Order: sequence, then C-alpha cells, then structure tokens
Amino acid sequence: PPPLTHLAQQLDAMAEALGSKFNESQIFAQAVPHELRTPLSRIQLATGLLRKQSLTSEQTELVENIDEYIDDLDSLCSQIIQLSKLNMSPEAATEQEIALDEFIRQRVKQLSLNRRLTISIRCEASIRFRSNPINLRLILDNLLRNAEKYADQAIFVSVIQQKDYLELIVQDDGEGISDADKEDIFVPF
Repeated sequence: PPPLTHLAQQLDAMAEALGSKFNESQIFAQAVPHELRTPLSRIQLATGLLRKQSLTSEQTELVENIDEYIDDLDSLCSQIIQLSKLNMSPEAATEQEIALDEFIRQRVKQLSLNRRLTISIRCEASIRFRSNPINLRLILDNLLRNAEKYADQAIFVSVIQQKDYLELIVQDDGEGISDADKEDIFVPF
C-alpha cells in the first residue's frame, strides 16, 4: 500500500544518509591526523635547524618542550587513525584469549614509561580474558600514560577477578583529581 511504500522509502533514505554521515566522519577522522603531520614535520625541521644555532639554556629548553609537544601530537594522530580504522573494519574486532599478566607486562615494557617511576603489577598468571587485543591495548596504554603523567614515584596496576567480571585498576601516587574537577572527568571529549 502507498503509505507503507512511502514509509519504506523514507527509512531507506534515512539509512543511506546515516551511512553517508558515518563514512564522512571516518574519512574526516583519518584525514585530519594526516594533514596535521605535515605542519608537525615542518616544526620538527625548524627545531632541528634551531638546535644547530648557539642557543641559551632557556632557548634549548623551549626547543625541547616543542619537540615533546610534537611527539604528543604525533602519538595522538596515530591513535586517532588507529581508532578510526578499528571502527571501519569489523574484521579488526576479532576477539582473542589474552593472558592478562603477560599482556600488561608487555605493554609496560613497550611504552618505556619514565624510569624514575616504580611500576608494580599484581595479576595472577592464570587470569585469562577474551577481548580484542587492539582495544585492550588502547585502553591500557591510555590509563598507563595518564598514570605516568600524574605519578610522583609509583604506578600500581592490579587485576582482580570477581565472580562475573575482571576489575583492572591503574593507580598512581600523585595528588589526584581535585574535588572541583571530579564531575568533569567523565564528560565525553
């Protein structure tokens, strides 16, 4: 009947528009980091040329800070590209059985966290978890990098097996989040 045909056509058009918007957002999520890398490379070249000049200790420190910011932005670009690829390809979402203790120790080792920090890992070797290793790596790396940024001397990673779930805890001995900011930490960005 005509009303159902019209409704079906509207639903098809809406589905096509949503699919198009999703594809556009994926392209945007990949294009922006790639476009950012060109000016970042130019800034790296400029700091490299500056290093060849006779700089004061204050100027050298500023150039080193710029290099750190460039590394942070480059890492962020890589993560955005990786996340958009994960969202685009369903085959990348395959789950595997992961030995958490070994997985966590490998991530800590590969991240080369600040050597002045003591990193304690408490996870029974027998704990295994079924997950997408790429997603788990992104989550764990983010938590470890945040802990590294705010820790004074130590980072503590523990996995506690509950009856129906696992609890992954990453803590640091820094001053913590102020009471005024606690509501804002779960706002999506």
